[in-house]
Amino acid sequence: MSTEITRHSTNTALTIAEDQTGFTNQQIAALRQIGLGANTQADVEVFFHQAKRSGLDPFRREIYMITRKTK
Repeated sequence: MSTEITRHSTNTALTIAEDQTGFTNQQIAALRQIGLGANTQADVEVFFHQAKRSGLDPFRREIYMITRKTK
């Protein structure tokens, strides 16, 4: 009997790759479905940078993009 822990990787089309530099079109489509809304491309790029830098996954709902309305 083994006491080893087995880990399964669950790589899907939404998985953010280690060497990824921006969201893919499929990831952006999924984010729009869960509320990314009508943010600018620059806002989305900043959101990706923050998620990547902090190691948080927006698809696991570990980080959220909250849009504030400004004048």
